[in-house]
Amino acid sequence: MYIFSGKIAPSKYLWVGNIPVEIKRRDLEHAFSRHGQIKSLDYSTGDPTAVITYCD
Repeated sequence: MYIFSGKIAPSKYLWVGNIPVEIKRRDLEHAFSRHGQIKSLDYSTGDPTAVITYCD
């Protein structure tokens, strides 16, 4: 996974790319829930990308 570390405006949306095929939805939820409450996760197992929406 590549993590961008530049400066951008705050957003409640997070795009995640280069996800290995063996990663499950619950793995992403676990990894990214520590950064805030997840409102929705647009992801299908095997898809190399996901979009996470955090609560306000």
